[in-house]
Amino acid sequence: MSVVVFGLVFCFLILAVLLLSLNLYTSFHWSVKAAAVVVVSAFYVLGYQSLMALLGWPTNQSLPEEFRLVGVQVYEPDKITLSEGAIYLWVASMSENAGQSVPRAYRIDYEENLHQKLVRAKVKDKDGVPQMGKLVSSDLGDQSISDLDLSRYAAQSVDIDFFDLPSLILPEK
Repeated sequence: MSVVVFGLVFCFLILAVLLLSLNLYTSFHWSVKAAAVVVVSAFYVLGYQSLMALLGWPTNQSLPEEFRLVGVQVYEPDKITLSEGAIYLWVASMSENAGQSVPRAYRIDYEENLHQKLVRAKVKDKDGVPQMGKLVSSDLGDQSISDLDLSRYAAQSVDIDFFDLPSLILPEK
């Protein structure tokens, strides 16, 4: 990860040096130079915020139809801090390698009904019974993240049913 960060810092530094040389050593009109500063500054902000999706933040995409539940974190609504609450799921899609694929983080709006289902599923998972989730309905589906505001992810409202993950039947030797 640190190699990626150093690479990105180096790329942004090269861009800054090129912009500086454009402004200091060319005879372009001052309006062209000012426009270049504004455009490059906008790309800095856009580039930085676009990288948030690469750093492990929860996705705004819709959940897979069937998935293996890997982890859960629930934040209930709080009237003191005016937090609306959220549910973070870490799931692995069942369409890839029977739920043994790389997990992905999702953010869902807080719902009391879903919270209760997740509590039961979490208890079973803790007891050694892997849990599988099936998407019943989705109100919002795929949504796009605002280009300039990645701190607020487009959450989705869903209904999920959880049940015990069927054990894999291995062929005889």
